[in-house]
Amino acid sequence: MTSATMTKIITIRVSTLYGKETYHPVCPDAKVFADLGGAPTLSANSIRLIALLGYTIDIQKEPTDIEKLLLKKMPRLQSP
Repeated sequence: MTSATMTKIITIRVSTLYGKETYHPVCPDAKVFADLGGAPTLSANSIRLIALLGYTIDIQKEPTDIEKLLLKKMPRLQSP
């Protein structure tokens, strides 16, 4: 497979603290991009530039507080 036909994907996890979203690298390539920026997280602008390079951004969202509470009280709702 040539590099022109390879799909480039990075995975990030979005968390919210006090109303501010932070973007945490999950996969090795996303961690390299964060290292290039000299920070443990990625900025929204960095993600935009990574997308301009042709990467697909796979976003994992952290469960909200209410979702966490419901999952604790009703474990059958947890995904496999």
